[in-house]
Amino acid sequence: MARNLALTLAGPHANKNVATHLDKVTLAFSNPPKEVDDVKIVIRDLTHADRGRTHHAFTNIVRISGRIRQGKFEYSGHSASNHVYRAHPKLHEMQVVFVAPDSSMEITTRLPDFAPRDHLVRVHRLKWFCKGKVGGKTLANTGKASMHAVYRASMLVPQSNAPVVHQGAFNDPSFPLLRRWADQWVAHDRTFRSRFLVPTKLITGGIKFSDYEPLLKEMEKAAAAAKHGIVCLATGHGDGGSMNPGGTGDAWLDLAAEDSVDLDDEGQIVGVFHSLLVDEKELRDMAGRRRGNVTMRPTGNTLIKMRALDAMRGIFARHDIRVLILHTCTAGNHIEFTQLLSDRLQVYLRAHKLHVTYEGFGHGGDVHAFYEDEGPNADSLHEWPIHALAQEREPGDLPPSSTVPSPP
Repeated sequence: MARNLALTLAGPHANKNVATHLDKVTLAFSNPPKEVDDVKIVIRDLTHADRGRTHHAFTNIVRISGRIRQGKFEYSGHSASNHVYRAHPKLHEMQVVFVAPDSSMEITTRLPDFAPRDHLVRVHRLKWFCKGKVGGKTLANTGKASMHAVYRASMLVPQSNAPVVHQGAFNDPSFPLLRRWADQWVAHDRTFRSRFLVPTKLITGGIKFSDYEPLLKEMEKAAAAAKHGIVCLATGHGDGGSMNPGGTGDAWLDLAAEDSVDLDDEGQIVGVFHSLLVDEKELRDMAGRRRGNVTMRPTGNTLIKMRALDAMRGIFARHDIRVLILHTCTAGNHIEFTQLLSDRLQVYLRAHKLHVTYEGFGHGGDVHAFYEDEGPNADSLHEWPIHALAQEREPGDLPPSSTVPSPP
């Protein structure tokens, strides 16, 4: 086989074409000549979404120079792309570390992220070019490689059903299905996915900050497992404003996992008996918004919820979480609610605009997750429906904060 300057690119996982944030991608020559002068390596990136839409022309992201002696590369210098494509590049540009062929230099560069709707995987079409001089003559090779940029993801789901204590209430029938589906979701990709169980709560009186501590404890674990990636909150229900438990029409979201609902004669959920949710009005009060001529200040339950949300913000910041996805029904329909929550948590946020349904077939059998009006399909066994996620909310200025205790 003729010697040449062909390169291979290999990530650290079993699938060598996969990399996540700050992974090392090693460059290597397959069968180089023994002596090559003035070696130049260029890695270019053509980024596009999974659906094939091209978003950016070829961009040089890494240049490496050196020489080859006795068939081994000797590094002499490099340059790397410093493009900033979004206002918050650490959240929206995956950083990958390219390792020079002689392992003497690690070069961190950015892979731009132009497709926030396809929130788990980007396919980067990398093109490499290498040239050098052998005996005074120029030798060159070029090739392409696919690099799948994957974000680690953690899901928070209810742990179990406990006996209901509210008069006229029932256990939530979606909780066991959701936990089973979460196990299927993890089994589909154990390298980059994990799930954490949040103990269910039953609140019969006033709420306390300690009621949120089981959630915060598991959220810390989930964020650590998904560092630089995605946290999926699926601990209960939500709504864009059509079925607020208090009848006010405000948008709302379950935070902790509360297991007490009202069912109709067909076993469908028609109401929730929950106290640990947060609604649109409470988020406005936390932000000091005015009601008429009065500037509101959080007190009582609203202040407790504010402290819990501020503790969550600290967790997301410690682990550099890229985005929080609210896997509940229709909360994404309310722009102000999701924006206020993004501001409070200081994290990019997405939420569904349609009703998410879980359907199990047989005791202990497979569970599907799908939008209510669409029905199950092959992917619904292990992938969320995401095409009806609302536009991503970018965190604005941090609203007034509470004093929160140390994380559990």
